[in-house]
Order: sequence, then C-alpha cells, then structure tokens
Amino acid sequence: MYDNPFTAPLNKMEALNNSHANRIAALTADVSWYRGYQPDKVQARVLMLAQALAETDRKLQRIDQQITSLGVTQWAAEAEASFGFDPRHWLSSKRKDAKLKLEKVSKQLTALAKERISIATPKTQAGHDFRELHAFHVKKLDYYRDFDMVKVEVEISKRRHELDVLAPELQQLRKRES
Repeated sequence: MYDNPFTAPLNKMEALNNSHANRIAALTADVSWYRGYQPDKVQARVLMLAQALAETDRKLQRIDQQITSLGVTQWAAEAEASFGFDPRHWLSSKRKDAKLKLEKVSKQLTALAKERISIATPKTQAGHDFRELHAFHVKKLDYYRDFDMVKVEVEISKRRHELDVLAPELQQLRKRES
C-alpha cells in the first residue's frame, strides 16, 4: 500500500483546524446563550410554578378536611339509619331522614374523592416536573454566574488567530497532495 508522506501532516493539520473551528462554534453558541439568558424571567416562572403547587396543596388539604368532616357525618347517619333494637325506630321518619342523609353524604364523599384524585394525580406529575425544572434552573443559573465573558472572548480570539496561522500551511499541504 502506498502512503503519501504529506497525508499524515495534512490529516493532523485538518484535525487541528476542525478542532479549533468546532471550539469556536461551541464558544460562540455559549456567548449567544449567555446574552439571551434571562435569569429573572426563569426565576419568576419557577416561583409561579411553586405558588401553583402550594395552591394545589391547599385545595387538597381543604378537600381532606371536608372528607374527614363528611366521614364523621356519615358515621353518625349510619348509626341513625341502622335498624337498632327498637321496632318503633324501624319505620320512623327519623330513620328515613337519616337514610336520605346517609345517601346524600355518601354521594358527596364519592364526589370529593373523585375531585381529590383529579387534583392529586396531575399534582404529582407537576411536582416532579417542578423539581426537575428547579434543578435545571439552578444548574443553568450557576453556569450563568460562573460564565466569564472576557475569558471566552479571549479564547475565541486566540483560536481564530490560530486558524489564521494554520490556513496558509493547510492550503500549501492541500496543494501538495493534489
């Protein structure tokens, strides 16, 4: 197999050239991100989500209190609606009213349980999403605070200068290979 003696240096130079070009592109993208990143808006969004989750927690707590209160009412209505030992109570209007109240309270409890599930299920996902967003935001905010624009611009200038120095040599090696 024939090896061109200029191929190895050309490949090495092209790899170095590509490395500098890729690094410049990455740094330029970082600078664009830095200039466009608005930590206040992101923080406001995170706080808004936190408030929404807190409001959902308050709703769930209110529903739980209602369920507890209706549970006590249901227990009392069940005791009132039971047959008991006194036959006079079996056909009394008091028992009939207690049975109706028990039916009404049972429907209310069922409705509250469904409402709780309809709120709690998305809240669980929203809580997970919030934690991920918050962690992501904290990471990005740390990167934003630690970002040294001067250092990045110096590195971009340095790499562009190195590309300018490499360009004539690379061009010569490409001509020799042709």
